[in-house]
Amino acid sequence: SGKMVGLHAALLLLLALQCSAGPATCSDVTYQITSWWQGAFVARFTVKNHDYGFTFQWTFLDSITVPSGNVWGATFNSQSGNTVSVTLESDKDIFTFQGTPNADVGQARVGGYLINGVECGPAASTPAPTSLSCSLVNYAVTSSFDTYFIVRVALTGAAQHGLIEWTWSGSATVTGPPWGAEVLSSTPTSMKIAAGGDAFGLMLTADAPRTISNLMINGVACSA
Repeated sequence: SGKMVGLHAALLLLLALQCSAGPATCSDVTYQITSWWQGAFVARFTVKNHDYGFTFQWTFLDSITVPSGNVWGATFNSQSGNTVSVTLESDKDIFTFQGTPNADVGQARVGGYLINGVECGPAASTPAPTSLSCSLVNYAVTSSFDTYFIVRVALTGAAQHGLIEWTWSGSATVTGPPWGAEVLSSTPTSMKIAAGGDAFGLMLTADAPRTISNLMINGVACSA
């Protein structure tokens, strides 16, 4: 009958939709070590073309520890052996972490990863740069007022989504939290920031120094 034919067609369509909804693709995941020094390294994952707010898990081929407080742009869930799990924040597709080799492994290779529990990999990777240029960070005063001024810090290359540290020649007072970044530590003459993208901003009182020195990118002193 016509009703049976219609029902049969609807069931076939539903089955086709279910079959076409395959597992998450992993072709758009990249892993980059942005710096390496004695006893630690900084790396970042980029995960494109996925819904925001997903769980991401990866396994190191080498003996590495990722402390829970050393992940930025994602929420640390757990580490079991060499397998680490995080949840990306709702508006992020890039996150950065600092790892500590448990021996002098000299590398931090990734063997595979899971997106929302679906296994895939290995991740495409790029080697850590042998040196970082200070030109990757542009610290510039963009506007000045009677009692404060605004600084914009533009980042390129390995400095994007990275850990940025510097010192001021004198005491500096930052007014309110930065935008586009998270303050990890600060003193009246220094600051360490986890950048959320390719730029962030600060508001400082008018008497603060307007230039910085001893710039470090991802834990490494940069070169001129």
